[in-house]
Amino acid sequence: MLDYTPEDFYHEIYFHSNDRFEEVRKICLSEGNWLGRNFEKDRLKIEDHNGFSVVYHKETHEPVVMGGIYNNGLYPANIARHLHRYYSFPKWRGMTRTQLRKGWAVTKTHIIDPLDRINNFDLYFAAMQTREKRPSLGYWKIWYETMTEVCPDWKPHNDLIQTCKFNVRQCWQNFVYNEVKSGTFKEWNPETVTQDQWIQLPLGTK
Repeated sequence: MLDYTPEDFYHEIYFHSNDRFEEVRKICLSEGNWLGRNFEKDRLKIEDHNGFSVVYHKETHEPVVMGGIYNNGLYPANIARHLHRYYSFPKWRGMTRTQLRKGWAVTKTHIIDPLDRINNFDLYFAAMQTREKRPSLGYWKIWYETMTEVCPDWKPHNDLIQTCKFNVRQCWQNFVYNEVKSGTFKEWNPETVTQDQWIQLPLGTK
């Protein structure tokens, strides 16, 4: 099922939860993913997003990938986190670079671009949590390399950015960012930690 183009899919953007989205949530949680807690109702609130896109397959109408734009007061008013609560459903996860690029093409067409069109933030960033049991940067490197090949306006940062208010590992994540307005990242100047500083932090609780 990984031989596809963006034209094989459609997306729906949600601003409030509804029965259709809750069915998607139910399918997501049924996997038992290591990050599954993030998609439960208290951690994924559609209403907190400036649009949350779910991509569906045109023939089967099954969910494929999802993610939203998020600020909710955590960042300056002109900054937002993109691909917040990003999740690819198991059947559609790429294993090779070619498959990952295909997935990013779908994400760009059906999540990134349509959400950008209905928002006007000066800078977006997308972050990825490091696996607790396998603190390797290998997958992160492949993730951002394939993403930026498809989305060349985005670029990676060497350090980790804080994504929640606690000073624990889970609240500092690898990230890429896209400056819509030149100079915004320098003006924002967010606090970051190096990989060596990150590994010294307490893990934190789920």
